[in-house]
Amino acid sequence: ADIPSDEVKAYFVKESTYYDQHTATFRSQVTALCPVLKRGDADFGGELAQYPMFWVKMSDIAPYLGKLMLMGSSLNNAAMMSADDFFTMKCYKGDIYKAVNLQDRLLSNYCTDDSAVIREQKRIEKQLVDVQEHVYGRDSAYYAKLRADSLAQAAADSLAAAGKASRTSRRTSTTSRRTSSTRRTSSTKVSSGSSTKQSKPAKTKSRQPKASTGKSSGGGYSVRRQRH
Repeated sequence: ADIPSDEVKAYFVKESTYYDQHTATFRSQVTALCPVLKRGDADFGGELAQYPMFWVKMSDIAPYLGKLMLMGSSLNNAAMMSADDFFTMKCYKGDIYKAVNLQDRLLSNYCTDDSAVIREQKRIEKQLVDVQEHVYGRDSAYYAKLRADSLAQAAADSLAAAGKASRTSRRTSTTSRRTSSTRRTSSTKVSSGSSTKQSKPAKTKSRQPKASTGKSSGGGYSVRRQRH
């Protein structure tokens, strides 16, 4: 009665992944639950703060969860499963925030930023898958597909490297042609300027002959007038 159950919006789940020798299968079992209160000014744009309350063993509350019926889908209102089945069949979703370690640290304690936390979560999940695949092994079809994918990736990388090298060589040849044409243009300009200076014709001075006057002994003007 003292627990504000209406404010419990999430749970922390402690699960254990193990190998069952009787059935020769890997299983993931929920061992404990922790109700989390969420409080804050969400109506005014604030973020809800999480307040973990306490841990309860799953074996202690399993009889009570078996009597609590839940809807199996949001599209169907029929109560199809119990709360114990909900956790047993792993119908919940969540992110890993801690793994068992010697110093009992959270992922956020030794990861510098959010991207590092995501990488650590993927690494832990991959470790679980690798252990399972190591026990069961894989068939020849998987290794054939893996080999074909690696060969295809290597061929694609070689083609990309060859294309990059050809583009680089074309750019280098284009640059060299531009440089050589520029040099030829400059040499042509210099040679044309020198030939112009050498073949420049000498200046010639021409004078207009002056009109001869009447005093000259060479001749004169004859004028005839008619009188009225």
